[in-house]
Amino acid sequence: MSNRRWLAPYLATLLAMLALQMSNLGFSPLLPSIRGAFHMNFAQMGLFAGMYGLLSILWSVPAGLLAKRFGERIVLAGGLVAVAAGLAALSMAPNFAAAFGARAVWLSGYRFSFVCVMVAVALTCPPAVQGASMGILGAISAFASVIGAPLGGVIGHDYGWRSGILAYAGVALAGALIFAVLYRRDPDVVGASPDRGHEASVSAFRSPLVWSLAALSGLAGMGSLSANFFVPSAAQALFHLDQVAASYLISTGFALAIFVNLLFGFLMDRFHRWKVMAALAGLGMVGGIAMTSHQLMVFRVGTAVVLALGHAGIQQSYTLAADVLRGRETGNVMGVVSMVAGVFSYLGPQMLGLLRDWSGGFEAGWYFIIGAAAATLLLVSALWSYASRQTRTSVAVLLGLLLAVGIPAFPQSPPRWIEPGKGGILPAELQFADDRGQLGIMNASGPVNTQGHPFFEPLGANGRACVTCHQPAYAMTISAAAVRERWQATQGKDPLFAAVDGSNCPDLPQDKESSHSLVLNRGLMRLSIPWPPAKAKPEFSIEVVSDPTGCNTSPVYGLHGAHPAVSVFRRPRMAANLKYATNPTPQFALKLGGLADVDPETGHPVSMNFMADAREPSLRSQARTAAREHEERQTPLSEAALQRIVDFESQLYAAQIFDLKAGHLAEDGAPPALGPWAMANHRTGVLGDNNYDPVFQLFDAWKQPGQSAQSEFRASVARGNDIFMFRQFWLRDATHINSIGLGNPLKRTCATCHNAQMTGQDLSAGWVDVGTTNYPTWTEPPLYSESRELPVFKITCDKDAAPHPYLGRVIYTSDPGRALISGRCVDVGSIVMQQFRGLAARAPYFSNGSAKSLWELVDFYDRRFDMKLTEQEKQDLINFLGVL
Repeated sequence: MSNRRWLAPYLATLLAMLALQMSNLGFSPLLPSIRGAFHMNFAQMGLFAGMYGLLSILWSVPAGLLAKRFGERIVLAGGLVAVAAGLAALSMAPNFAAAFGARAVWLSGYRFSFVCVMVAVALTCPPAVQGASMGILGAISAFASVIGAPLGGVIGHDYGWRSGILAYAGVALAGALIFAVLYRRDPDVVGASPDRGHEASVSAFRSPLVWSLAALSGLAGMGSLSANFFVPSAAQALFHLDQVAASYLISTGFALAIFVNLLFGFLMDRFHRWKVMAALAGLGMVGGIAMTSHQLMVFRVGTAVVLALGHAGIQQSYTLAADVLRGRETGNVMGVVSMVAGVFSYLGPQMLGLLRDWSGGFEAGWYFIIGAAAATLLLVSALWSYASRQTRTSVAVLLGLLLAVGIPAFPQSPPRWIEPGKGGILPAELQFADDRGQLGIMNASGPVNTQGHPFFEPLGANGRACVTCHQPAYAMTISAAAVRERWQATQGKDPLFAAVDGSNCPDLPQDKESSHSLVLNRGLMRLSIPWPPAKAKPEFSIEVVSDPTGCNTSPVYGLHGAHPAVSVFRRPRMAANLKYATNPTPQFALKLGGLADVDPETGHPVSMNFMADAREPSLRSQARTAAREHEERQTPLSEAALQRIVDFESQLYAAQIFDLKAGHLAEDGAPPALGPWAMANHRTGVLGDNNYDPVFQLFDAWKQPGQSAQSEFRASVARGNDIFMFRQFWLRDATHINSIGLGNPLKRTCATCHNAQMTGQDLSAGWVDVGTTNYPTWTEPPLYSESRELPVFKITCDKDAAPHPYLGRVIYTSDPGRALISGRCVDVGSIVMQQFRGLAARAPYFSNGSAKSLWELVDFYDRRFDMKLTEQEKQDLINFLGVL
């Protein structure tokens, strides 16, 4: 065609598209900061991002009608002004509601502008170059993201996300001005002439082909648009990329989209268009499969392919739509296509957000993207009306092969209760709902395939695995509520309830609920500890005073059986954050007044801090013993299996990540010790009993109460931290605290004993008797009460042994604690402190499960040490403990 007058308005349209898409496709690297600023969960972020599709549904047809009535020039320029106004409002938004409204204004303007861009291209470009012109438009759109994502990312990194959004507003305003000045379409050039013949009598709203192409446009772009919003968060979570690096991940995809748009635009003009679209959809499936990889490079390539091909698919679906009806119906065609595409644009991010919150990882979302590409290929096959039957069959066969071979089974999100031997992928990050919000679990080494993994596979005769008692949903232990749910779900047949230690005693009727009352009511497992200890001569004798379970007086399992043992009942400890609990200590343990235990395998001193009675020196020895005693394994574990268990436990971190009242706990600007990332990244062995580098670091960011309920709650948490760190009270009669020369009583704070930074354990090796297991301060009913659930033992110290420093030579206890291992009278009732992380997910508390809530835990200490806490101070402490 010799007439080139269409080039000038086409170039003006390209510049408008550049200004329009810089913010729309380029702002995604700012989303994590925006989410943090307004405390969005991932479902809310999906709604914030997916509003793009919602407003597409609302405004696409009105945009087409307005373009038909007033012309695309006025509507497009006005839309860009609205985009600028919405972006400016977002940059100043004080809360989520205001940000949501500003985003609505921004995207409303965007939708009117976008429809008119498509109308302008359809009406100005000759049909012979329609594919190429749409390809160039797509390349410009992709280029907008290539420069827009780093622009926003760099400005956001240096000056804050609000400045990045404001920069986008300036670009949109400049684009409106340029387009209004330069766009002058000549109605005699191409498709803007009055309607001709049959086309004049057909409405776009009544054409089945228009609606089918609209669905194609939505499916073709759903994966790209959805991934665009979630890839930055996934890159940070899975590969620990920062904001700038995540922005380059996006810009790489759109840089590829420049080439892909030009290539497919050329192919659409020179080859069968349906064949080209089928190839585009098939390659999109391959890209989606690559996104499921746990290798950064493969993930990067898959992301780039999905973003580029999805972007090209959107553009070329408009090429097909432009061929259906021309003239005055062009605006309505583009409006219908854009509206239906908007439905998919809304559903896509919403689905990815819901799948992220449901599964605790991003992989389910990537499989959703693969499914969208597969559905696109099916629709292309259905619309391929001009191809031969043989060709259509080939496409169906290709799709079947991709589904059967290329796509693994849709990943099942780890359930709240992971059963041994079920297999599956444990994502790098998971979130599980609890009573106060959500627990976060982090695999620092990346996703874990549980199939064949010795932590998740049954290793012995009773069907248990390590995961049976160390469930991710309950902070790598179990909660009493979860145990009761498991009983109901399996009618008591779960391996958790194995007779060996999941019941009150193995010789009880195992089908009766009453035989498992301690694990059901308190989450306690039975420990059968040989008596006397093999490595120490005991300084005391043990007499069973009360035996509600019958196990300590059992002729088979009791104290006087063929293999004498003492049965005590304790909560399973967290199998997470163990780099802190196993951190080696100096050879001399100050609290114990002697040398720390030594690992016989390495010859090095050990922490003595990760088991309730410190009976095992290392994670390797603990795993070896657990397989033999708890899983009833008959043969030793292989060294390789032991190492895999230890490696898995050593890279796992757990902490509360979301609070229903405080919001996101690991956002930018939050207290630095919160969330599982903080646990993974912090150094070990730090003493936090000070005012400059405290146990859980500083909560200054939350100290100023605001007008919102969230601000008030956060201020309460900060006060709770101050009570924990600085509220003094008289510590008295606590063995291995008051008894080591510090004085009795001793005026100190909670952090005096709970001084290990990040966990709240005691950095010093060893155990303490705070009174939870020994009469008269224990947490149990009176000594001879018939309502007692735990056994009572009478400990009588030898005359030549040092007595218990505060209870003398005759002690009544429900659990002798470390004394069952050391044989020392002074150790009766002493238990190793637990860590404070993930408390909201793993009630009840204390080693004997006696505190059913955080309130009961705080109340015990208030009464035990006469802290004189007010009700508000108790609540502040509870709120503080709940966010850890």
